[in-house]
Amino acid sequence: MKKKRVRTDNTYLISSDDTENPKLLGKVLKSGRDSLFLDWYFGYDRNTGAKNRRRETLKGLYLYTSPKSESERTHNKQTLALAKRIRNEKEQAYLKDTEGYCIAMAENGVAFVDLCSDYLAERDRSSISQYGQIKMAVTQYKRFAEKEGITHYKVKTITR
Repeated sequence: MKKKRVRTDNTYLISSDDTENPKLLGKVLKSGRDSLFLDWYFGYDRNTGAKNRRRETLKGLYLYTSPKSESERTHNKQTLALAKRIRNEKEQAYLKDTEGYCIAMAENGVAFVDLCSDYLAERDRSSISQYGQIKMAVTQYKRFAEKEGITHYKVKTITR
């Protein structure tokens, strides 16, 4: 895990993408644990210049600042994965409310990675550039998802 860049208010960014809304952040507590929260940004008021933001605490989700045992490290990984999933679900709900679309998750759907793998299996390699681009994109996504602890959601449809 890379070193945390703690800000002056004892918070640090966990989200890997700067464009995420909400962002997942942690706050260093005096107890030796880090609390997790979501930071929503809704733009700014042009008249006052004030930023419109809201923070939402993820109650009951804490990380060990310096995990000393294997169980503490496992706890941190599981808690972080849960927090990222909560952040993703809240982002999808926000997108549906504001932009009018979301990615519908389905129990009986197909995982995106499996969909791409099936597509590649059906294609001949006559279109080498397209085949190679899709294969490379799936490989890069798998690496990213593994590094970030992202589960492969099953996608039913993308609705608008």
